[in-house]
Amino acid sequence: MYDLVATFIQQAVLIKDVDLTIANRTSIRVSIPKRPFILLCIEDIYRLPELKTYIMDNQEISLIQSEVMMNILFFGNEQISSIELAEAFQARFNKGWATEQFVQYSKAFIPLYSNNLRVKPFCMGITDQLEDRCSVDAYFELHPEIVEHSDNVKERK
Repeated sequence: MYDLVATFIQQAVLIKDVDLTIANRTSIRVSIPKRPFILLCIEDIYRLPELKTYIMDNQEISLIQSEVMMNILFFGNEQISSIELAEAFQARFNKGWATEQFVQYSKAFIPLYSNNLRVKPFCMGITDQLEDRCSVDAYFELHPEIVEHSDNVKERK
């Protein structure tokens, strides 16, 4: 999921003459990237109650639907503010363009919407320096398919 969102951000947030790093909760454990950077954190996965099952070519396929909430933190620097990064993301994520892009990456991971921008400008960071950051919660629908072998399907009939 992180890779799909990072691919989208690389296409959606285009900045001239600035190297933008996109990290996730697991990769930031190694080192904190140079600013500006974007940090992706999956906060919650809610399983939707309806389980859809169908049979195709003697295989039972179950479609488990979940909603994924990903917190996206934007860290700016003197060249570009966190608000500019976040607004560039939101402008493209909340439009049909995001759906078109994600269909190219995966049919099982669908962008839904993002909430309002939360600004925390110039907070004290872990290095006791002022930092420019803001965040957005983005919501996705996840549709993984689980395929049972045909032997199990025949036994149930």
